[in-house]
Amino acid sequence: MTTEAHALQSRLRRLLLTQLAMLSVVAAVYFALKGVAEAAAAAFGGGIALANTGLLAWRATQTAKGKVLNAHQSMRVLIRTVIERYLLVGMLFALGMGVLKLMPLPLMVGFAVGLMALFGLSKSTHG
Repeated sequence: MTTEAHALQSRLRRLLLTQLAMLSVVAAVYFALKGVAEAAAAAFGGGIALANTGLLAWRATQTAKGKVLNAHQSMRVLIRTVIERYLLVGMLFALGMGVLKLMPLPLMVGFAVGLMALFGLSKSTHG
């Protein structure tokens, strides 16, 4: 594995840990202020963000371990990964709000906080 692949894995691992820490804080705040149901919804929303990042990290690791891809193959992997992540997020939101009947606002807040970690890491690694 190349140095760039190791650096990417390190950044993704740091992102997952940051998301987990932020998710814990949001769930704890909801628990303290609103109760168990809202905390569970916020935790589930943060879990959606974690699953999204986890899929990205897994796909990046699999790609780095594989053979060198040409531009067309790389674009296909990129598009496939985007579609998988959108489907995963959509299905988990449907599960959370539709099947589990979790409260939408805490669920969305938990998800948004998880995404903020993603944007924060992106700024810190490219700035």
